[in-house]
Amino acid sequence: MVARSACMMKDNLRYRSVEIVYTIYISNMIINDKKDQETKVDDTTTLTLTREHLLNCQFSAWYKLYKSITPKTRIIKPLPEDFVNYLSEDGVILPDEEKTSYGSDSGVFEEYSDDEDELDSYVSKLDDFHPKVQAVIDEFGAVAPKLNWSSPQDAIWISPSNSTRCVTVNDVYLLLKSSDYIAHDLTMLDKLGGIPKDFSFELVLRKWININPALEFRCFVKDRELIAVTQRDQNYYEFLIKLKERFLGEIELFFYEHIKDTFPDSSFVFDVYIPEPYDKVWLMDFNVFYPTTDSLIEWSTLVNLDATSPSFDLDLLLIDKELRNASFACQRHSQNKVPMDIVNASMDTEAMVEMLRSQQREMDRLDGDQGGEASATGDTTGDSVANETTTANTTSQDS
Repeated sequence: MVARSACMMKDNLRYRSVEIVYTIYISNMIINDKKDQETKVDDTTTLTLTREHLLNCQFSAWYKLYKSITPKTRIIKPLPEDFVNYLSEDGVILPDEEKTSYGSDSGVFEEYSDDEDELDSYVSKLDDFHPKVQAVIDEFGAVAPKLNWSSPQDAIWISPSNSTRCVTVNDVYLLLKSSDYIAHDLTMLDKLGGIPKDFSFELVLRKWININPALEFRCFVKDRELIAVTQRDQNYYEFLIKLKERFLGEIELFFYEHIKDTFPDSSFVFDVYIPEPYDKVWLMDFNVFYPTTDSLIEWSTLVNLDATSPSFDLDLLLIDKELRNASFACQRHSQNKVPMDIVNASMDTEAMVEMLRSQQREMDRLDGDQGGEASATGDTTGDSVANETTTANTTSQDS
């Protein structure tokens, strides 16, 4: 499993710069006899992920407690077994729907299914489920879907709005079916001792909000102390610099008033959103305090932060201008939208140059082959040469 993290220089625990890197944690992961996951984050520290930690972070487990500070949401639970099977199967077949932005003909997606008949059979059994989803859409006008833990942010490339905004049942299904993150939700408990008897999958439909990604922040809590706050988006926003201290103060106050002593776990991660005019903090999500949760700060640094130390100084880490110029502006989940070699190259100028040179050499070779064929056949128009397109698919998981 790949977790995005950051290396940074610090002075009295105030971070001066950050360099985004990719760290492979799977080599340090251990499955113990209790089916907990353990990851060694440095020479002396090992973090443990239990099934209880994961269950505490699922949406329905915390929403009622924090309902007043969370955007309006409806939860459909439990999900029918046929719907879970539908999400688990390969391929995308959408139910017939009179009014859908994609129309009732789902044939365009059938080429991706290995077993279309089985997938279609699940869809045909969901006639009673579709109206429940439509009722929430009718109530809110538009919704953003997620399962117990994850939102299909990695699948927005398939949405006409290039977002998680859904206005029809098929909008919801298409995003869920196209997401690696959702697929990961369906199997993550299998790695932690299996699914509890009282567990059920849930469809979370949040009222659509046009979120400004610059105003989303990730907050890290260790032993019930707020140890770090970071920008969530990986792009540089100059206007955030002047608002930094204000945002940090509001997040600190929000944590002590609403979160510190109320969440079941002592160590966890929570996400907030502070829209204009920047006078209200909204709770968006909870995540486990574990390297599978994305962080702009190296986990080896996070676990060694001590909020009780006299020298500790809480800071809000922002992407700085130098980092933006060095590694190019990028969007979250970009590794799910383009081939991985391009994502990796975008983090390394030399790698990007070499990739472009390699592509140019290949184009020159193809041009040379084409010229040879034209000379041999006497065809100088080039109209008969067929163009071939090769595509590459990449997948990643995000808890």
